[in-house]
Amino acid sequence: MKFMTADEAREAFLKYFQDRDHLRLPSASLIPSGDPTLLLTTAGMVPFKPYFSRELEPPHPRITTVQKSFRTTDIEEVGDATHLTMFEMLGNFSFGDYFKKEAIEWGHDLSLNVYELDPKRLFFTVYTDDDEAEQLWIDRGVEPDRIYRFGDEDNWWGPAGDQGACGPSSELHYYSGDLKAMPDYSDPEIRKVWGPNLTDDFVEYYNLVFTQFNRDLDGNDTPLPFKNIDTGLGLERIAVILQGARSIYEVDHFQPIVRHVESMCGKKWGGDPKVDAAINVVAEHARSAAFLIGDGVIPGNNGRGYVLRRVIRRGMLFGRELGVEGPISEVAKVVAEVMGHTYPELRSNGNFIEQVLDKEEASFSRTLEQGTQRLHAVMAKAGGEEVSGADAAQLYDTYGFPVEMTQEIASENGLKVDMDGFEAEMEERREKARSAGTAFAGDSEERKVYESLGVEETVFLGYNTLVADAHVIGIIKDGELVESAGEGEEIEIVLDETPFYAARGGQIGDTGELHSPGQDPDVVVEVNDTRAPFGHINVHFSTVKKGTLKSGEALTAEVDEERREKIRRNHTATHLVHAALREVLGTHVRQSGSVVAPDYLRFDFTHMAPMTPEEIRAVQDRVNEKIRHNRPVEVHWTTYGKAVEEGALAFFGDTYENDVRTIRIDPPWSYELCGGTHMESTGGIGAFIITSEAGIGSGVRRLFAVTGIGAEDEIYDKFGTVGQMSQLMKVPPEELSQRTQSIMDELSASRREVQRLEEQLLRASVGGSGNGDGQASFDFSFEASDGTAVAGQVKSVPASNVDSLRRTADHMRDQMKSGVVVLGSVIDERPMVVVMVTKDLTESGLHAGNIAKAIAGKMGGGGGGSPVVAQAGGKDASQLDAALESAREAVEAGLASGAG
Repeated sequence: MKFMTADEAREAFLKYFQDRDHLRLPSASLIPSGDPTLLLTTAGMVPFKPYFSRELEPPHPRITTVQKSFRTTDIEEVGDATHLTMFEMLGNFSFGDYFKKEAIEWGHDLSLNVYELDPKRLFFTVYTDDDEAEQLWIDRGVEPDRIYRFGDEDNWWGPAGDQGACGPSSELHYYSGDLKAMPDYSDPEIRKVWGPNLTDDFVEYYNLVFTQFNRDLDGNDTPLPFKNIDTGLGLERIAVILQGARSIYEVDHFQPIVRHVESMCGKKWGGDPKVDAAINVVAEHARSAAFLIGDGVIPGNNGRGYVLRRVIRRGMLFGRELGVEGPISEVAKVVAEVMGHTYPELRSNGNFIEQVLDKEEASFSRTLEQGTQRLHAVMAKAGGEEVSGADAAQLYDTYGFPVEMTQEIASENGLKVDMDGFEAEMEERREKARSAGTAFAGDSEERKVYESLGVEETVFLGYNTLVADAHVIGIIKDGELVESAGEGEEIEIVLDETPFYAARGGQIGDTGELHSPGQDPDVVVEVNDTRAPFGHINVHFSTVKKGTLKSGEALTAEVDEERREKIRRNHTATHLVHAALREVLGTHVRQSGSVVAPDYLRFDFTHMAPMTPEEIRAVQDRVNEKIRHNRPVEVHWTTYGKAVEEGALAFFGDTYENDVRTIRIDPPWSYELCGGTHMESTGGIGAFIITSEAGIGSGVRRLFAVTGIGAEDEIYDKFGTVGQMSQLMKVPPEELSQRTQSIMDELSASRREVQRLEEQLLRASVGGSGNGDGQASFDFSFEASDGTAVAGQVKSVPASNVDSLRRTADHMRDQMKSGVVVLGSVIDERPMVVVMVTKDLTESGLHAGNIAKAIAGKMGGGGGGSPVVAQAGGKDASQLDAALESAREAVEAGLASGAG
């Protein structure tokens, strides 16, 4: 067996298939592009699902990649020698080109002659009835007894998600045990209990899937128009084999990460299994978090953001258990050093990855404190028995508490944890997680209607013209094909060709009109929207305004020209703002959504902090500079591979075909894959103004902007406002800021003076023993059972705010040697009460907070505070006097309770 580093093993695979006419493509993002059925990219074939189904044409019939992949189902298993969440999957793919013979031949040849694996250690599995695959292995010289047959669970591969390509598979397994101790695997009885998929001394390292069928959302399998090959060779697994390692964490590209964790915790890997497992978790989770963040995933409370948060927090918890000193972002830096040459986004987005991890660690520290409090509350509720499985699962899933920690703390408090209940609850949650990605699955019935038209695509003419003749291919009403539609009916129309752009890539669909030819058309249809719900079929969502539309009818299609022109301006400006943001804020900026409408553009992007006014100005200035220079907007058709190789950005695009359309503006400043409509040159945009910028989630920002006429309107509105203010203030526009500040200073001074005078009046009104301006007074004095003399001043006063009320009560308490002050007022139509108690009475058991709670109850509200000062609020202002009158009763009850 030949020793290879992980880098060498990766390169050997890719080169092997590149030499066999496979197009070598870079890894796609961990965020599935254009696939609503998946949360994250789980396998090498995920980016190619539309190619397998022939919904899109592949850029080459043969492709090879190394794909970063992530599986949420393995999070809890990470820590042992074999499980990972993020892994690298090498693959070779055929789209209607070669099939089983070549896949098996090359898989075997790669294993024997490139990786130089010992043939005595290789075993093979095939699907139960796949005689063809078995014979192909035998033709390669494999002993028949080294071939095992398995059923659906092991050798049938379903689609990645709820729909897509599937079929039987054949797997290559490596025997890692003692060759001398190998049993007689030709014995039928031994084959039932020993062999691949049966014992732990086998590693399945290469899987060949023969994708012959397409599974729809109803679970039905239909033969694909072409037979395909989808394979997966786990890089980490082959590295373990080639390096003779016992664990994934011993291979060369994991060792620097492990060593760094060792240095941070002062413990060594390879001795104590518990320490090893904890170090494994920190190393693996830091690595997977770096990859997720590098691809634009931000910690959150749902979807892929929740997956990332869970991974980060689990890694931090095990880090605390190890005594790790320093942030987990330090481990992520090592990940970038080790793997950044293969995945450059780890380095280019390094600062962003560090910021996200540090922010999440600070947030988790607060959450952990809450979780500890929650655990103590759970134990108190348990009442000396056991912590329920449901509670333990919530602590684990919500607060990130490992169940081992829950057990340990519970044990210290004399409690057990219901582990059977915990496992059952976690299995239920895992099942929900497995199906989480299906929440946005499309409507299979709707798709079947479009497929039944027998049309693969609508020819799009809208790049060159806004008016075109076309024929009606199909009319859909309420999800069913119909032959005709009359006046007033809402329908969907499919044409053979169209100038109407269908919404995609953020650009909204065109609107306009379809009508029969001639000056006085018999049929007029208003197009309200255009979308592409399936493949390349453009669907016109329309209302019949005149006549009866019939299937097969000839029409003239006219796009709303003015509206399209505004959309073109905004779409071109979107490309400019994307490039400017990356220039001003950094290359970590990644488009995470956009809307290109006629009257505005919206751009969502990854960035941790709010943009400063200076940064907003810099981005706006840079865009306007490009507009002033009137740079040509170059439309360039090329192959996907070449575009990516040249540096084209494809962050937000769908899965691409062989021929792709790119937009270049002052290259290489802005170069993106894009199928949208654009201006011929940037000068046509007119002007660009950012109207707002705000956060829409952790690490995701959103800006709105306007261009052209919209920008002019924005300028006129702002100048109009400035002009009005200038007239009102009676100063020229350039002095508005200074004059406004002067007025604000005067207003603040006036408010302070008003408050001072109000407090003087309040103090005067409560200074005597009378009712003061007709306000209610409920003063009292009595002697408690223990001889304590208690005096109380209870008054209703005309305060305008709580601060004045509180300061007046403070003043009254300071005038009293001993006593209780209760002041009430109606503020903003709500009754408010402040309670003050002198320190000597608190020693006798009086508590201002308890008095406030009792008084609040009379007003239909709540209250509380410290022993010496408290506050109460209510809902019913008419009950204020009754509440104040109850103050003495509340004081007497408080003294009695304190004495008790």
